[in-house]
Amino acid sequence: MVNSYSQNRLSITNPVGRGAKDVAPLPVVATRGDHMLIQQLINGLILGSTYALIALGYTMVYGIIELINFAHGEIYMCGAFVGLILVTVAKVPFIPAFLLAMAAGALLGITVEYLAYRPLRQSSRLAALISAIGASIFLSNLALLIMGAQPY
Repeated sequence: MVNSYSQNRLSITNPVGRGAKDVAPLPVVATRGDHMLIQQLINGLILGSTYALIALGYTMVYGIIELINFAHGEIYMCGAFVGLILVTVAKVPFIPAFLLAMAAGALLGITVEYLAYRPLRQSSRLAALISAIGASIFLSNLALLIMGAQPY
């Protein structure tokens, strides 16, 4: 005796009664919701990777010089703005713009370390912390002044 599941399955996939080998499988069609789910998974991986990269930078800086670098996020922001300007305004291809944005972020990080943190290396931790907060405020307001409140 054939149960109702197998009868239903046979009637849908094999309407004329041939064997299962003769019937082509139905194609799997991705719906719009599937595409959106895949895109959101990719967005989550990219955003999570960015958060992990920033957290790794915070951890490395604190582990090496024992200073919380509050300007760390602003340095990433300035590098991102350089990449955005290179791609949208200067029409530089993505890979060279990405490399130039990384170089600009590295150069800015070296400059901030040289101007704001190195002179206070032998001073109290509070002075270095205040310098880090000041560098963060300076860079965020500089980006606001240059790029405007709604850049793109």
